[in-house]
Amino acid sequence: MIIDIKHLQLERGKKEEKHRYYNAHHPNLRHLSIDLESECIEGKWRAREIAIFDHQKKRIILHHYIDYGDSLSSRQDSIPLKELLRILKIVLSNSVVFCWNANKDIKALPQIEYFSLGVHCAMIRFSRVMNTTYNIHHKDRGFMDLYDAAKQIGISFNWHVCCEDAMAASSLWEYCDEYDLPRDYEISKAIDSRINFPKATQLLLEFSDEEIGINYQASENLAHLRSAFRKPKPYYKSDHSHAKRSNKVLKEA
Repeated sequence: MIIDIKHLQLERGKKEEKHRYYNAHHPNLRHLSIDLESECIEGKWRAREIAIFDHQKKRIILHHYIDYGDSLSSRQDSIPLKELLRILKIVLSNSVVFCWNANKDIKALPQIEYFSLGVHCAMIRFSRVMNTTYNIHHKDRGFMDLYDAAKQIGISFNWHVCCEDAMAASSLWEYCDEYDLPRDYEISKAIDSRINFPKATQLLLEFSDEEIGINYQASENLAHLRSAFRKPKPYYKSDHSHAKRSNKVLKEA
């Protein structure tokens, strides 16, 4: 088999250029950090608590316990699932969402993927670069717990407290942006597509079951793309000068 090296280099160059665009411009979009506390009911995960932290404005904009109407939600301050979905459709509109473990949270509440511009996984973005342990067998850096990742950059918080988890994830995402850690290329590309070809907007504040995606199933393709970002092929870099410095260090080592 003959491989066209020049063509591969050209394609990689285009991807790198597009990636630099995403890293430079996507932080200007509204970003929301979402954390869920979930429970397993009859073999299926569902969210029982949700917190949303506005990444740019640095404040909690939503915090609710969820009532599924099956007598398993015992808290008096919980709200019905349909009401939560109605609120989420309004709050997540034109927003980029990130979660610490995005695929797990989307399984528990898939509508966060349905309503937003797209969902990034903060755990993969941070861990694939910042985990100090390298797995020789898998040739990658494993996933880190939110607590350990936050501790690594000097953040202390009460782990598994929904609002605090959302704020900690926001601080880690800010760290990733500050140090130009790559954003997920494929998810960023899908976000760009949602911006350029938006869904029809419902202006009324009351929505049908179909409009609030009550039966929406999480996209397996998007879940696969998020997982693949752990080891993209080919690897791409965000800054040529940074890559040259990294290569120099590797050669010297």
